[in-house]
Amino acid sequence: MDYIIGIGEYAIVSGFDDRIVTHALGSCVAVTFYCQTTKVGAMIHIALPKHSGNHIDSKPGYYADLGLPMLINQLKLKNNFDFDHAKINVFGGANSKRQVDTFMIGPRNLEEVNRILFEHKLTFDATKTGGYVSRTIELNLSSGIVNIKQQPLII
Repeated sequence: MDYIIGIGEYAIVSGFDDRIVTHALGSCVAVTFYCQTTKVGAMIHIALPKHSGNHIDSKPGYYADLGLPMLINQLKLKNNFDFDHAKINVFGGANSKRQVDTFMIGPRNLEEVNRILFEHKLTFDATKTGGYVSRTIELNLSSGIVNIKQQPLII
């Protein structure tokens, strides 16, 4: 079964033949978690690095500083996720094609995700980040392989 996650969403899945998929990562960042021993996988689709404190979106993964620690804690507490036998990947964080990008959301998202993973002492691969592409990410739970499809950004 395919579990499609949108912006600000996350999924934790344990079905052997399942996949977790997210589409159109531009400046957004996806983080995937895969435990090789239990075949549990998770993915989060982050839109912004930090919440303002005034408003918390109804989607828990919208902000890196809220959603990523929450997902890590859920994996630890509820899913017996073995981080010692886990593969963690970071994708997305593309740059805008505009000559002047005041907000620099992609690089700021990557910086915040890196900070949080480092703070939790989690090692990871940032295999496909930055650039000027949109990415679709598919995490296959039977193998732990992440398939990446990309196309040029148009904005």
